[in-house]
Amino acid sequence: MRWFRRKPRITDDNYGRLMTSFGRVVDRDPFIAEPATALADRVAAEQADLVGEVDERLYRGAAVYHLRLLAVSTARLRRTVMRVARRVQTRRRQTPT
Repeated sequence: MRWFRRKPRITDDNYGRLMTSFGRVVDRDPFIAEPATALADRVAAEQADLVGEVDERLYRGAAVYHLRLLAVSTARLRRTVMRVARRVQTRRRQTPT
């Protein structure tokens, strides 16, 4: 009896759908979308030559779109890491030495 099924592989088709879905979620909430867009625009302004290269290889607007998604995922990761760090500190304080 198998306890765990093998995780499905992420193909180019799946990845595209996942990124599109995540992008829609990001765009719906202005508290998420506006800071992510501002950060992506700032990076794009500072690194215009790299943005141009990425857009040339993929499609127009690809770099800023992916920067927005990266900004959101990084912020979520940072919040998660901080939450875990606070829990660890709390447990260390509660542990008798």
